[in-house]
Parts: sequence; structure tokens; C-alpha cells
Amino acid sequence: KWSYLIPCNLYGEYDKYEEHHSHFVSALIKKIYEADESIELWGTGKPLRQFMYGGDLARVIKIMIDKNIVGNFNVAPEGVLTIDGIAQIAKSALGKNDLKIEYDLTKPNGQYRKDVDSSKLLEALDGFEFTPLHEGIEKPTAEDKFEVSEADKKPEEPKLNLHKMTKGDLKKLYAQGKIKA
Repeated sequence: KWSYLIPCNLYGEYDKYEEHHSHFVSALIKKIYEADESIELWGTGKPLRQFMYGGDLARVIKIMIDKNIVGNFNVAPEGVLTIDGIAQIAKSALGKNDLKIEYDLTKPNGQYRKDVDSSKLLEALDGFEFTPLHEGIEKPTAEDKFEVSEADKKPEEPKLNLHKMTKGDLKKLYAQGKIKA
């Protein structure tokens, strides 16, 4: 027995928030959080997207395992939102309702619509409710998303003094990928 779950775009507090490595919702949250007066988004803001809180996917997986539900399912909330609608919800969730959104019409919109039908899943998981976007963005507060605790910081790699190492030491470091030829 097996199940094949196909989720829509995910977001959540464990997403990547670093510039150039983040997904749309987390990048938007960070952009709004750090902005003072306005933010710029590409395109018109009219394309439609579907986003799901990552914890909802985890709940779906657990319910399917617990109830022994098998099959192929799309996993996504029922509705779609415009990029502008998502941005407005994010502004509200972060308490930045006065922030202005400027759209750069010289940049592309991307595909107009990206959504899936989850009616088969919702029928199998009778009564399942997805986390509304506003609530998902509020988990946890924006400040928590960008602060790195001392425990989460990576320890600095010790500096290697290659001049004092033996040929055997160098071969070990090369094999471990810590130095390159």
C-alpha cells in the first residue's frame, strides 16, 4: 500500500528566509517586515496562486497514516489568491497595513494561474480544515523568523594551518572535502 501526495506551494516558519534562497511567501514576509514605506513586487499582482501552511501537509500525512488512507491526492486549500491579495494579507498579518506596494510592470507576471483541485483529498479527510494564510503567516511572529539564536548559529570552522600539516593530514582533509586541490 502507498499514497502519493502532491502539495501546492508551501510556506511556514521553517521555510528559508535568506535572500535568493527563499520561496515567494517567506520572501514576501521578510520584504514586508524589513520595509519602512513601500515594497516592490514584479508584474501586475493579478496572477493567481495557491499556498498551504507546511504544518497542514504534516497533519494530512499523519491523518492518512493513522486512518490507513491510500491513493493519489492533490493537497491544497480550495481557494486561490492573487499575488496582490497575498501581499495584502501578509501586510495585515504583520501589522503593516500602511505599507505601499508598488508593482514593476516591466517585470514578468509568470504563469497566470497555478492551482490544483483537492476535492478528492477533502472527501477522504472529511472535515479537514486548512490554516488560513493570515494565521499561517502569524506563526510565529515575524521577529522570531529573522532572529538566529546562539544555539542555531553554526560554529566557526577552525582555521587550518596547512604549512604545519603532514602529507597524510592533507590527504585526510582532501578526502573529507575540507580542502580542494
